[in-house]
Amino acid sequence: MLCSQSTFDRAFIFELSFLSESLLFLFVILGILVNNASATNPTIDLETQERQQEFKEKATAKIRGRVVWPGSDLTHTTVQLYVDEQLKIAYTSVVQLKDGFFEVLVETGSYYVVAFVDVNQTAVFDFGDGMGIYGVNDWADSAQEKRIVEISSGQIVENIKIEITARLADLNGKQKMVPVNSYQPSKSQMFQSQLELISSGVSGQLSWGDGLPHILFENALVMAYSDASWNYKVAQTKASNDGQFKLNIQRGKYYLMAIIDKNQNNRFDTGDYVGAFGIQNLRSDFPTPVFIDPNQFMEGVTVEISGRKSKNGRITPIKARLLSGQTASDSMISVSGKIIGLKQEIEKALVLAYTSPALLSAVAVSEVRADGSFSFSFPSDHVYYLLASVDVDQDGTYSTGDLVGGYGTLDLVNDPPQALTLPNVDSTEQLNNLQILLTATYGADGQLIPMAEIPTVPTNLDSIPNGISGRILTNDIYSVETTKYREVIISVSKTDDFSQAIAIPIDVGSDGYYKIPLMPEDYYVMAVIDLNGDRKAGINDGVGVFGTRRPVRGKPQMVSVYKDQIITNIDIQIAAIFTDQLGNITEVEVGHRPEIRIQHGQPDDVYQIKRGSRLVEEWWYWKRGIGFVFESTRLGWELKDEKKFKAQPIAEKTQQSKISAGRLTQIGTHLFYSYDGVIWAYSPEGSHQPIGLGNSPSTSLNGQLIYQNDQGEVMISKKGEKASVFLNRRDFATDATVSPDGKKVAFARQLTDRARIFIRDIESDYEISVPSVALEMGMPAWNITSKLLAYVGTGEIGSKDDTGKATRNIYSYDLKSNRIDSISVGPNDDTTPVWSPVDMRRLAFCRLENDRQQIWLIEFDDYGQPNENQLTQNGGKSPVWLPNGSGLIYENNGQLWLATWPGNSVDQVEFVPLTINGQNVFGYHPSLVPEL
Repeated sequence: MLCSQSTFDRAFIFELSFLSESLLFLFVILGILVNNASATNPTIDLETQERQQEFKEKATAKIRGRVVWPGSDLTHTTVQLYVDEQLKIAYTSVVQLKDGFFEVLVETGSYYVVAFVDVNQTAVFDFGDGMGIYGVNDWADSAQEKRIVEISSGQIVENIKIEITARLADLNGKQKMVPVNSYQPSKSQMFQSQLELISSGVSGQLSWGDGLPHILFENALVMAYSDASWNYKVAQTKASNDGQFKLNIQRGKYYLMAIIDKNQNNRFDTGDYVGAFGIQNLRSDFPTPVFIDPNQFMEGVTVEISGRKSKNGRITPIKARLLSGQTASDSMISVSGKIIGLKQEIEKALVLAYTSPALLSAVAVSEVRADGSFSFSFPSDHVYYLLASVDVDQDGTYSTGDLVGGYGTLDLVNDPPQALTLPNVDSTEQLNNLQILLTATYGADGQLIPMAEIPTVPTNLDSIPNGISGRILTNDIYSVETTKYREVIISVSKTDDFSQAIAIPIDVGSDGYYKIPLMPEDYYVMAVIDLNGDRKAGINDGVGVFGTRRPVRGKPQMVSVYKDQIITNIDIQIAAIFTDQLGNITEVEVGHRPEIRIQHGQPDDVYQIKRGSRLVEEWWYWKRGIGFVFESTRLGWELKDEKKFKAQPIAEKTQQSKISAGRLTQIGTHLFYSYDGVIWAYSPEGSHQPIGLGNSPSTSLNGQLIYQNDQGEVMISKKGEKASVFLNRRDFATDATVSPDGKKVAFARQLTDRARIFIRDIESDYEISVPSVALEMGMPAWNITSKLLAYVGTGEIGSKDDTGKATRNIYSYDLKSNRIDSISVGPNDDTTPVWSPVDMRRLAFCRLENDRQQIWLIEFDDYGQPNENQLTQNGGKSPVWLPNGSGLIYENNGQLWLATWPGNSVDQVEFVPLTINGQNVFGYHPSLVPEL
């Protein structure tokens, strides 16, 4: 739970000498720990070991968050937890944050969270270093209050944002924290900066490269830029006639350029020579940055002059050579592979080879083909380092959005490429399937940043016990090559547009079954199959996305992968084809075949007849008295005829067909759900019909059905009547749910400054609002009596601490007494409550656990005390109760599941996928009603 404390004087904090001393001690100790991380562990006495073991057993809770200081390096940041308001008693800390994110294990208790940024990397909190306290986003505002984090055993508190709002300043010899925007370095600090500038930099030699005469470097300048697009010049110096140069620059990352001003007009114009560090061949090489440490000179840097400005303004090479074009000989080894991690074909990319892990100068380069493949011929028995670069905007330089990856690394920003050791020439070892994963991109400031949205590819695929499996379904796309395909590319992405995806090529059998290992994360999944047999993704190849039969218009469903589990039934229907080389796809018309299978199940018999160049396929449902005739198109199917006749009994072929003959055997109730923008209704008699376009159906006991259509309107349909508009788009209604007695509809509405819940009478349209001071309200749920409403609330009007985006809590509203009561209030993020239809003291709801939705149950005893139990361990959302209260139907990984348990005990819960007509039910937002 997050609470506020009284106003405090932040200036007082650092005017106490004990705190400065303790911070100094802390930073020194942390520095020692970091520097000796790889050293031999020292001997730990028994008492310390016991304390460590006790902490390990008790510290079962986690606090997660991020430190924010725009434009600043957060590599040397410490997040410190304190147990007292005066910040005297330190509890624990974490260091070496990545992108500012932190996670710390804690025991049950209350903590203040403070972040320190060691700007000058001295391992001491001194002048210029930054500080932030959770709850304070403006150091100059004395009315702001630091916040305390209260946490209990096993809980996880997330989204703790700590803004660096102050810096330690030297004010007339005194230490004082001042707002970041008011900070000015002291004279002493400015002297230290000047001293660093004098004692830091880079020195080296200009060169004409091999094969050219060594003439003097008259009128040569060497310049340092902070970016690879050569926009931000930091410093420059003049080189001597023999090419020697020395450039004073402060710590940081720089790119070096040299210009020889032949006509001495102080302008870079026709005839002038140019070179950049790391570039030997202007047609292939990219500039290489140098990294300057404080008070140190980087020596021995060679900048080769490689180009000359021509009359047309272009830079032309002064020598023509392309090392990758070496002629293979008996002493050469062929190396080839692919770049992975792109959504579409590569337009302009290179793979550069280096012989040094410092990546100072490329020795060979390969242009990357449209399918991402590259190749080299290398001398045998050598070591190389490979770097891939994709010029996304094709501007010829490293710029914002360009992509980079290295061989053997999953994080190029923090881990360099790994060595590729070639065998000797007599070896039969093949190096033809190398993969380079693109893991970094250039930010607006020219600095490399991780591509955080790209999923992680396991390096030991065969030994990974987690992943997904399913079938690639092509039975609704007709092609003579359909039965021939074997290669499938499974792409997984953190975003549903697949803009940054990992492609995993696999071979499948004739049944289309696949299984791939994945790390425990959340993914969107797409499949591309090689329908035209050319062994690469291209025009007319098939595309499918999990969770939808409409890859272009539909909504993909996310798949959650858990540790030590293979998530099954991730079936992907191929329903679209590539129409061009740019990655555009078009959905294939298939004559409503998927909807017919959902409605009637698999046909009892299928017949195929060839008529000229077209195939005619007949589906016969003898027991239902209906048949369908399809005719093939170029790639899909067209429904030509529908035949109805008297139902005929047929002999059951297997025991399974008896079980799945059109009946939902697990539950004897009416089921409504949505899938791909269509509302489906199933009745216990076996009818399974689409009833309208929309989503989020809700039903009453007397047959009232409401749902939200594709225009954003809330529709209402009384039993046997056509649906009509109940709430139009101007009502801004969401989360609409009808009361069990069919008389009222509760819904959420977004107002100018907050979201509230309203209740509207169906007959009179009279409307009331649920009283609350919450900033955000939503997800209303009716009790079986229609007199009690549960809902979700976040934040509080007038509170500076709550933003409306923190954890959500569950409340109840009694319509008769006009009373609000708490159901589940605390640090957890709780949503989608639903009352038991047989026990008014029991609710099911969803709780965010480790970034995954899990279903929980809460039950109140005779004294009103709650008892909570976690029901699912492998994900679940949108729960609804069975009419007799013996279980739940819920959504998980785009499918509907059934959870049941004996009596009132949830110690033994059985989880099974919901099936209709022998097929798993893909859908979301289920709703149940006993009878209509």
